[in-house]
Amino acid sequence: MAVYDRLLAQFPEYFQTVDFTTYLQALARVYQPVADLAEDGVNGEPGWSQILDIDRAPFVALPWLAQFIGARIPPDVTTDLATRNYIKDQPGWKRGSPSAIISAAKLGLTGTKSVTLIERNSSPYHFLVVTLASETDTRDWPARNFLVDASFEVGLGALGALTNATAARVNTQANSGTWSAFLTRTTASYASVSLSPTAIPISAGLKYVFSAYVRRGVGAGNAQVVLIYLDGNLNVMSTISGGSVLPSNVGFTRLTASGTAPAGAVYASLTLEFNGGVVAAGDTYWVDDAQFEQGPAVTAYRASTATVRGGSYSLRRLIDMQKPAVVQYETMIS
Repeated sequence: MAVYDRLLAQFPEYFQTVDFTTYLQALARVYQPVADLAEDGVNGEPGWSQILDIDRAPFVALPWLAQFIGARIPPDVTTDLATRNYIKDQPGWKRGSPSAIISAAKLGLTGTKSVTLIERNSSPYHFLVVTLASETDTRDWPARNFLVDASFEVGLGALGALTNATAARVNTQANSGTWSAFLTRTTASYASVSLSPTAIPISAGLKYVFSAYVRRGVGAGNAQVVLIYLDGNLNVMSTISGGSVLPSNVGFTRLTASGTAPAGAVYASLTLEFNGGVVAAGDTYWVDDAQFEQGPAVTAYRASTATVRGGSYSLRRLIDMQKPAVVQYETMIS
């Protein structure tokens, strides 16, 4: 019986005016939640037992109940069913175990929630969590440079085809590190160099940024970076130029181009063009720290040492819940 009905039954009928019953309703409302927990269940369950029963406890009590197994309800677990299932999985009892790490990673994913855990990656106390980029919220991706050795500290492998230009690796100027690529124009006309020796896989609908640091040597010719989106057959779908500018001859100028990959785009191609301004054979430029990244805007240069097919991200929820000593996270494109 409801608290209000019990209170009302204690008074004769002539007391039961509108004002009096309104007062009793307000008073009963304060005690009704306690009564709901303390009374025996409809099937004879002992009083107070529901607060410790994951299937019967009211939704508002679930975070309190979770503490008994050392669980903390993540902010993105908001529905009644999801909260009960989260507690049933008992992450606190499996803290730090492979199954708990995988379960924590799945909370931030969509679709099939595919997660692969590689233990002892590189050394003890390190592990690698691999997910599908298509199932991972891009807001969890920090900047990742898709270009390998685009600071030319190892060689010129980051350079592709050259048009009306030659290239050499030199240590006379560098934006960072010791080495850079030194380009010389061979004719008094358009010149260019590819910074994507092979087409780079991308995801349609996401925004990418291409940047490179350029310093002018001999001459007064302009330069610009160009981002080209291609379909699966390597046909050009769109071309985005960062604009032709005259690079500094006393320091490096960062050139950028950015845009969203159109529907149907599968690859990106990157070109550094030398055109405009006063063009002459023998013009020279240093190029360093090229970067291709997925995100809304250009970020600080970050070297990449391995070929990747997607972005990398940090599973903030996983870090909060598992607190490992050192963690690496990578993604892959499906």
